Amino acid sequence: MHQKWRRQYQYLIILLLFAVILIQLYSMAFTVKVHGRYVAIESNGGRIGNQLLHLCSGHGIARKIGRRQYIRTLNSQGFYIGKHLAKIEEIFPRFVEVFTVMNVWNEHRVPFAQSQGRMSCCEYEDPSRLKDRSEQFLVLEFHYAQNVRYFEYMLPELRQLLEFSMNIQHQGDKVLRRWKLNNATAMCAHIRRSDFVELEVATDLHKSIRDMESIALQQGLSDYLIFGDDVDFMRRMVEALRIKMREGSRAFFSTNTEGIDFYVASRACGAMLITAPTSTFGWWLAFFTPNQNAVFYSNDRRRMADKVPQKDLFLSTWRPY
Repeated sequence: MHQKWRRQYQYLIILLLFAVILIQLYSMAFTVKVHGRYVAIESNGGRIGNQLLHLCSGHGIARKIGRRQYIRTLNSQGFYIGKHLAKIEEIFPRFVEVFTVMNVWNEHRVPFAQSQGRMSCCEYEDPSRLKDRSEQFLVLEFHYAQNVRYFEYMLPELRQLLEFSMNIQHQGDKVLRRWKLNNATAMCAHIRRSDFVELEVATDLHKSIRDMESIALQQGLSDYLIFGDDVDFMRRMVEALRIKMREGSRAFFSTNTEGIDFYVASRACGAMLITAPTSTFGWWLAFFTPNQNAVFYSNDRRRMADKVPQKDLFLSTWRPY
């Protein structure tokens, strides 16, 4: 019995030592050798529209200077942006090819595209000056990176990467069948209210209705489809549009998810109006509209912080209205 007890005690000691070693291993901070050169843009706490623009600009900059884009943190400005990146992967599974997520210690910060010595959202600076930098990890002190000059040169590639997942296509097709919309036959608009009201850059109801009716007439579109973040406001727009609509015309508003809205816009919209031009979600609905020559943004010069509606915010075929 004594020998058996000693053997069990020895086994217990071995197990405890093994457990201690495992705990130490899991608590250690490993240093992993990463090969290649990388560039990151300062992370922002914006939602999916902001994150998509960040990633497109980052990819365009990285390509220009022979680096790969990385996301340096999943927490920014008090927000967890990892959930938006996960949503992007769910909607556009191929788009994860344009970035990697890494937390590294040997970053080198570079002032970039600044405005009056401060970090900007939307200025353009030719990234070519960074091409010969030897540091492995560059962080560009640049928020949001909302300027099409960083990525417009590679639009065909981006459109391939932003291919919708089969699940989004399946769910979106069900919505289109229910509404009997397809083949780019609808006059579409995006409205933005919520926090934009307090920021004094929100959609104007009456101007938006007039502009939708005018563009629909120009483009020969009879149906209307509204996307946005305020159900009551969209309902009021639909009711106002129905008063003047021709017989056989219809008006809808969407309460679907972001991914389904993007997909529906890519199939249903014959023209698109961004009624709040500083809205990035409206920007992306316009991006997916099939006829890029029928994309318009409200000629509204109101600024949001340092973001001013101007041509470098929009693709070259889009026009103010």
